[in-house]
Amino acid sequence: MTHYEVAQSIVRKLATEADPELQGGWSELVVRTGYNKERPVATLVWPSWRLEICTFEIPKEYIESEVEHVRTSDTTYDVNGVVKTKSHLKDNTQDWDMHPRAYVSDVIDQFLDGMWTPPWRCGFCRDRINGKVKPNW
Repeated sequence: MTHYEVAQSIVRKLATEADPELQGGWSELVVRTGYNKERPVATLVWPSWRLEICTFEIPKEYIESEVEHVRTSDTTYDVNGVVKTKSHLKDNTQDWDMHPRAYVSDVIDQFLDGMWTPPWRCGFCRDRINGKVKPNW
């Protein structure tokens, strides 16, 4: 399997395990693959906002039963069950080293439910970051 096929397979599997009310949103995601420091990664994109939601490393071996344990490789963390993003290197609002990277499934579910949004800029950033809009599908 190519890196893209593995990433697509991971996203499809996570989508089938998502809350039924959110599954339609999962199908709207676009998967892009590339490399970060010579490691293959996949980025999940919400195309209508031109927004990269999260990135994860593509595992060397695809094991379907371990898909739910795929964590982000960006600065998105699980802070006591809530997805939070470290916005800059000197961000000391949390003890970031004490928190694990967030699960991709939690990041996407909370994004689709309007409970979290990445702080990085997109075509609709002001309304999205202020919580006035959430993804529609």
